[in-house]
Amino acid sequence: MGTVFLHTLWESLHRRMGLVLLAISALVPTGLLYLIRFQARDDGTVMAYLFSNRVGTAAEFVPSALSGLLQMTVGLWLFMGIFAIAPLLTTYLEKGWADLLLSKGVARWQVLLGRYGGGLALFAATLLILDGAPAIYFWARTGIAPGRFFLGVAMLGLSFASVLALMALTAMVQASPSILIIVGFMQVIVSSLLAQRESLYALMSAQWVQWLMDWVYRILPKNHELLGLAVNYLRTGTIESWWAVWSSALFVAGALGLSAWLLHRKSF
Repeated sequence: MGTVFLHTLWESLHRRMGLVLLAISALVPTGLLYLIRFQARDDGTVMAYLFSNRVGTAAEFVPSALSGLLQMTVGLWLFMGIFAIAPLLTTYLEKGWADLLLSKGVARWQVLLGRYGGGLALFAATLLILDGAPAIYFWARTGIAPGRFFLGVAMLGLSFASVLALMALTAMVQASPSILIIVGFMQVIVSSLLAQRESLYALMSAQWVQWLMDWVYRILPKNHELLGLAVNYLRTGTIESWWAVWSSALFVAGALGLSAWLLHRKSF
């Protein structure tokens, strides 16, 4: 499995997908840190400056900037990760690749986890660069510890892991990168709709439709709620409910288990 994992990372770099993600993840915080500076006053208050314009105290600016990073991560960066990693979940199922990998005596579930783990590791590495570098810089210059922020980033990592697990499961049925990308995008959109499903009940008054929506919500990952938890924890330091976290983690385990079973039964 370790060899498959490393080969997945190498393939991502060979296809330029990994290089693009790594390059952009480094450029964004570099540009951000170039534009932001901090200066301490005589009374010890640290002020924040953006484009040489004072934007307030560091205690006000840093949480706002980190919240913006979380929003960008779950928006632009999650979508870029879906585009970049979708091919990694399908190429090993192609005729030549499958004959090569599955004839080596490696268990199919290990091949699956190696590919999934490689894609997830690539996204996690870029996430740490994109979000971690500014957070550590702010910490060094202002003394504002990034512990809450990193827990929020971990929740967003779980959000992406759940989308990736759904894509891996879809690949067992239709190994097409374009289909996987559509499924990943739709999951993020559906998650947002289901989180607000009660407002849709007025339009869908049939009890069986509401029952179905409730169960789909319970089963699918809670990407929308995970973002809300991350932002709220960054601001308040409290988490009212862990439901979105553990239910999404259960989905990842279930989707990967079902994917492994389907791959085991799949005939190439």
